Amino acid sequence: MYKNNLNKVLKNWILPVFIALFFAFVIQTLFIKSFKYSGGFMEPTICDGDFIYVSKTKNIKIDDIVLVNNPLEENSDNFYLKRCVAVSGDTLEICNGSLYINNQEFISKGNIKNNYRIFAFDSISEYVVTEGFYSQNNITVTGMYNIAIDNNQLEKVAEDAILKNVKKNYLPKGYSKSSIFPYSFRYRWNGDNFGPLIIPQKGQTVFLNAQSLPLYKQIISVYEDNNFREENGVFYINEKQTQFYTFKQNYIFLLNDNRLDLSDSRTWGLIPEEKIKGKALFIWFSTNSINRFFQKL
Repeated sequence: MYKNNLNKVLKNWILPVFIALFFAFVIQTLFIKSFKYSGGFMEPTICDGDFIYVSKTKNIKIDDIVLVNNPLEENSDNFYLKRCVAVSGDTLEICNGSLYINNQEFISKGNIKNNYRIFAFDSISEYVVTEGFYSQNNITVTGMYNIAIDNNQLEKVAEDAILKNVKKNYLPKGYSKSSIFPYSFRYRWNGDNFGPLIIPQKGQTVFLNAQSLPLYKQIISVYEDNNFREENGVFYINEKQTQFYTFKQNYIFLLNDNRLDLSDSRTWGLIPEEKIKGKALFIWFSTNSINRFFQKL
């Protein structure tokens, strides 16, 4: 009798639990890892306190959220979540804060945060704040406000009867920042007006000159591990004089959903595909709200 009960317990409980744990271990090891998110880079799509399941696949498509190392941090174990907005062979351009891929405006499935300039009929002191979008700190002149809001908030703001106009607020074309890739006076780019930039593809050959070199020098010497030098306008790769270079890898371009934060490809530059550690699948737990549980990314 005791033996039969023991067999029943083993069959009904212990064995299934063991099998479930075994498969969970295999899945966790081979396919999926859990990642706790911190930082404001991807807000509001992903927020501090969200726990993300990340697939270890490297089959990445445009608009996927990927887990990567910062390529500018040597031997770093720091991982970051960013949205892939362009892959090898694509032409990317950011124009007045809007993203274009292959000359078509790209509308992400993510909840993107941008700067907006709002013109109102009344001053903020006479306005009843309901959503927390407006504050005294945003005032530039009476009736004009600069605010950082996401797509969902923008829809609510745009419906507000007190507002005359809502426009995206951006740095003008030609206003350059030294921290912006490719860190050269030849490219007067900023976070809101960037490109056009062709994303390098494995096997693609480019002509090297003073104009193209800032775009590709990091790839040639760092990511693809070549000995590169320039002497009097003549280029040498692995001690051979050349004016051409053929890429050995595919590259991608990453952006934060919080576009106000520039810690993405706008300052990192082009990212080798090999830096991708996985693809974000869904939020499985969050300390922010139960409504975020099992939210697909």
